[in-house]
Amino acid sequence: MEIIVRGRNMEVPEEAFEYARRKIERVLRRLEKVNKAEVEIGREATRSSGTRYIVQVTLDVGDSLIRSEKSGANIPAALDSAVDVLKRQIDRYKGKCLARRKEVPAEEVELSLPEEERKIVRVKRFPLKPMSPDEAVIQMELLDHDFFFFLNADTGKPSVVYRRRDGNYGLIEPE
Repeated sequence: MEIIVRGRNMEVPEEAFEYARRKIERVLRRLEKVNKAEVEIGREATRSSGTRYIVQVTLDVGDSLIRSEKSGANIPAALDSAVDVLKRQIDRYKGKCLARRKEVPAEEVELSLPEEERKIVRVKRFPLKPMSPDEAVIQMELLDHDFFFFLNADTGKPSVVYRRRDGNYGLIEPE
C-alpha cells in the first residue's frame, strides 16, 4: 500500500512528512484494504492570522474514496483535525459495508457528519463507475460532498444524487 505525502505550492518539511506518514499508517490499521493514501499539505496567507495550513487526506479503498480536509495554524494541528474526521468517516464506511452485508436498509445507518461550509476551489476529474443511486449516496457522504455525479448502473446513464435541505436526498436523471 502506497502513502503519498506532497505539498501544494510549498515544500513539505521532513519532520512534517514523517509525522503525516506515521499518523496515516495508524489510521490505515482500521481498514482491511487500502490501495493508496494521499496527503496533500498546502499553505495560504490569511488577513487575520498570517499563515494557515490546509491538509487534505484521500484514501482509495477499492470501490470508494474516503476524503477529509481541515486547516490549522500549523501542519500537525491541521493533520490531527483531518485525521479525526477521517476516523469518523472510516467508522461510518465500515458501518455501511456491514449494513450492505447484513442487508440493513441504508437509512438505518447514520449518515450525518458535523455540517461545515465548503466551497469549490478546483476541478477534479475521476472515472465514472457504474453504481446504484444508494451506493452513490454512500460515496457522496464518504467524500463529504453535497452532490455526487455517477454512472447509474440501473439506467446506464449519468446521474446526480444530492443532499436536500430537508435532510433527504434527490436524484437527477437525464430524459
